[in-house]
Amino acid sequence: MLHKKRGGAGTAPPARRDAHALLGLEKGASRAEVKAAYRRKARELHPDVSPAADAGARFAEVAAAYAQLVDGGSGEAEAGAAMGSEWPEFQRTPKKASSKASARSASSESAAAAAEAGTGTAAEAGPRVGDVVEYPLPAVARLPGEARTHGVGLLVSRNRDRGDAASLPPALLDLCEVEPLTQREPGGYAWVPDDLAAPVFPLIGELRVVDRRGVTYRPQHDSWTFTVALSPGCAGPAFEEEVMV
Repeated sequence: MLHKKRGGAGTAPPARRDAHALLGLEKGASRAEVKAAYRRKARELHPDVSPAADAGARFAEVAAAYAQLVDGGSGEAEAGAAMGSEWPEFQRTPKKASSKASARSASSESAAAAAEAGTGTAAEAGPRVGDVVEYPLPAVARLPGEARTHGVGLLVSRNRDRGDAASLPPALLDLCEVEPLTQREPGGYAWVPDDLAAPVFPLIGELRVVDRRGVTYRPQHDSWTFTVALSPGCAGPAFEEEVMV
């Protein structure tokens, strides 16, 4: 009995699929039609948009067919360039920085700019993302008989900065998100994020900006120090149990 060797002279190479058929085109299609068909297929099969397990292999076939029809097989670079620059739907979108990370970055920049300016008050420009602010305490967060009326926090976001701000009603447009801060040690100068407190959502008009010239953010410790006094009635929580209400 004779045995053919795998891949030997007696084995025919696999048939190459027709480039026009892969792109769903008739013979003689124009360059513009080839490009349009490739784009449609890419939207369907590109690994960045298709969950199919074989999406990569099928897209490679389509890309090769496009290159073959565009310039006889040497157009893969053109196909890659088209996918990368001309067709933004296939570009990878960089991860957006979190609002808290952006606020911390703005906090450093705001303090530096205020120190350089050396004049004016913190309230002139109004509360901005990255400012350390005094915010009114919700009644549920205050202990009976407590003199403290305001807490201290980092202004993380403002609804008026949202992309859809124009569609928001005024009541929602003025809402802000504030991350509460607490003193690292009772009576100390270092303020850190209060891990036991939930974010608060006051109105922008209810916030008092702590003078930017007197605030220093230390990224290595994720802490703020103040060289200015807080307003009467504003302080950090006196007891840990207080912020767990």
